[in-house]
Amino acid sequence: MGSDIGKFRQFIKSLEGKRVKVAEVMEKTRGDIVERSKEIEQMEKEKIRFQRIVEKQEISASDVEKMNIQKEKLERWFGFFSFPLFFFFCAR
Repeated sequence: MGSDIGKFRQFIKSLEGKRVKVAEVMEKTRGDIVERSKEIEQMEKEKIRFQRIVEKQEISASDVEKMNIQKEKLERWFGFFSFPLFFFFCAR
């Protein structure tokens, strides 16, 4: 019976150590949640600011799409010619 009590006390002691570790993890997690909440709040404010800037501009979504298409075409065009021009100028 004495050995059972000793085992039980040791078991309680190990559980206490685990409880302390879990409490530390929970506290760190709470801190992370507060920090992330502040980051989200700041990002939402920034999003609203950007939305207001975009609303003031006289560019529509279709204009942006057209500009992206033109940009991609130019990138492909310059990509096609940049390789041969590099060797043309380096060979001199």
